[in-house]
Amino acid sequence: MKTVEKSKSQVWRPFVLFVCCFVCLANVLVSETVHGAVVTRTMQFNNSDGFTVVGSSDDKPGASQYVIEGMYVGISTGKFLYPQQSSDEWWDGQSDQSTSLGSQAAGTGPIQFTLALNAPAPGQTFDMESITLLGYSELSTTIEQTVRVNFTGTKIVNGTMSSVTLLSGEFEADELTPLVVTFGDEFHGLTSLTWSQGGTARAHQFDNITFSTVTAVPEPGTFLAMIALATMGFVTRGRRWIGKRLQVV
Repeated sequence: MKTVEKSKSQVWRPFVLFVCCFVCLANVLVSETVHGAVVTRTMQFNNSDGFTVVGSSDDKPGASQYVIEGMYVGISTGKFLYPQQSSDEWWDGQSDQSTSLGSQAAGTGPIQFTLALNAPAPGQTFDMESITLLGYSELSTTIEQTVRVNFTGTKIVNGTMSSVTLLSGEFEADELTPLVVTFGDEFHGLTSLTWSQGGTARAHQFDNITFSTVTAVPEPGTFLAMIALATMGFVTRGRRWIGKRLQVV
């Protein structure tokens, strides 16, 4: 009888140790995965994104939408314009290989710009961090020279569509002095961001759009459920193996 009891202890001990190590390792993986999934990117509109920065014209017509760094950026009507390096609309805060985006004259009404993840995973959102605004130089004096931009972020809160807004500081529409707009925590978890250039002329350009995304990973509860199922599987297999060993003893 003593021999059998001793054998049980010897057989169970390595198995229990293995299960404990497995659970501890899984907890570490859960913690690291959840907290290490944020990725921050910046859209700079450089040559590698498909823009030809150096050219003879002041503004080069682009497309009506782009997908850069996994983010979709679109314009409500017409096409984007982007300044050439040698033009009067190009600002010296950019590198030689990058540009900014603006638009053609709005005509009968304001033009709206839109940001959204191009192919989000189910439920995936983005956090808006910052954007650089700057005016076009040599604008007509018939439009308002001091510009403020109103941003609207869309998100889903408790299953209901909601929106948040931010009005930028003032900047001069006829100068190339950049204004960096920083967004707060209320602009986290967005599904889209929109803003309007306003007026009937090219009121501003934008550049250096910085945003963060969270990689679509299971919630901690899902991870723990997976770990529990795996542990139950190991326990079941372990009991069968132990039973065979005890029969031998």
